[in-house]
Amino acid sequence: MPLHTYQHSAAVFTLLFDRLLRQIAGVRGLSENERHAQLLHWRGVSEGMGVPDIPQTWREMEELLENYRHPVPFALSFDGSPA
Repeated sequence: MPLHTYQHSAAVFTLLFDRLLRQIAGVRGLSENERHAQLLHWRGVSEGMGVPDIPQTWREMEELLENYRHPVPFALSFDGSPA
């Protein structure tokens, strides 16, 4: 799998239970302590697998997930470099 897929998986697993509780069950999500534990756990799993650049904060995990689903549009350039 490409690196970005591993990073995406870390974000999904970190945020999963909080989102299920809030969006599906309609109840209060994880506490700040539970969020912190989720973040530390999945960062540790990712680091153990050698996956670099895993976000440091809950908000950064949310941003990674959102940017993965809705990437920044890009344009082709004559020499193939980012436009």
